Amino acid sequence: MRYVQALKVEAVVEVGYDQGFTFWPTLGTGRLGPVALSGDLTDEQVGSVVQAILHWFYWDEKNEAAASIPVYLGRVAAALADSNDPTRPLAFGGPSFADVTSGTTMRPGCCVSLDERSEVYDVLAGESAGAWLGHSPDTGLTVTDGRVVITQDFDDGTSARIDAAPEAVEAALATMEADVDGFLSKLRPWAARHTPEYEDEVLAAITEAVVIEVRAA
Repeated sequence: MRYVQALKVEAVVEVGYDQGFTFWPTLGTGRLGPVALSGDLTDEQVGSVVQAILHWFYWDEKNEAAASIPVYLGRVAAALADSNDPTRPLAFGGPSFADVTSGTTMRPGCCVSLDERSEVYDVLAGESAGAWLGHSPDTGLTVTDGRVVITQDFDDGTSARIDAAPEAVEAALATMEADVDGFLSKLRPWAARHTPEYEDEVLAAITEAVVIEVRAA
C-alpha cells in the first residue's frame, strides 16, 4: 500500500445562499461551493463566509429578508445575548483532506458543520472509534492499525481513501487551525469596513461557529 507522502487539511465553509443579498460584498448567491478559511481571503470571500454562517438570522419567521444591517445584525446580537435562543451561528462545512501526492481530495459531506471537526480530535485522542464527516458522499475517519484512514463512499458506488500517519494528520490539523486563526484576525478589520458598529457581534458570532477546543492526542 502506498501511504500518503503529503497531507493538507483545510477548514472549509459552504458559501452562497441568499438571492438578492447586498449588505456587503460577496462572491454571489446560490450554492457556490466551499471556501477554505485563511488569512488570505478576499473581501468577497470573507463576506460570503460571514453570510453563510449568519444567514439563519437574515430571514424572519415570515421568511422575509432583513431590511437593513441594523435589523439583521440586531437579531444576531440578541441571539448571542440569550444562551437559550435556539438559533445559533452555524457553518456548514468541515475539514477537507487532500493527499497532495496523488491529488485525492475529500471535501466534507452534506449535513455536517465545521465545529464538528472536534470529532476528529476525539478519534486521534482515542476517545472515539470514528468521526462522521457528512453524507453524499458518506465520509468518515478512523484509526486502523496505527494509521489514520479517511474514506468517502459515493452514491454511484465508487469510493476514495486517504491513509496517513497520525503525526502527519496532527501536523496538518495544526496548520488548519492556524489558518482559522488567520481568518479570524482578518475578520475584525473586515467587519469595521462593512458592518460598522457591529464588529463585536460579527466576530463573536463567527467565532462561535468556527472555533473549537482542540484537545491534544
